[in-house]
Amino acid sequence: MDPTKIGVSGCSGGGTLSSYLMALDDRIACAAPSCYLTSFRRLIDTRGPQDAEQNIHAQIAFGMDHADYVLMHAPKPALILAAKKDFFETR
Repeated sequence: MDPTKIGVSGCSGGGTLSSYLMALDDRIACAAPSCYLTSFRRLIDTRGPQDAEQNIHAQIAFGMDHADYVLMHAPKPALILAAKKDFFETR
């Protein structure tokens, strides 16, 4: 394994974890999170707060939004992916 070529990718909750890893772990050389990036404003406008376990405590109070984790990874490469219907009914 070449420790200078570590990448991370994931979808849905894995996309969340990928975003956090790419922001906080300097070993990550490239990343491709999927089905995660939005804004807190958009999240609240749609179905309301979701996936509380995936939101870092007080990140809004510190001015952090989802896209900020991608920005923290710069200037390393990142690919933002999307998919349809990352959803399941819980009611």
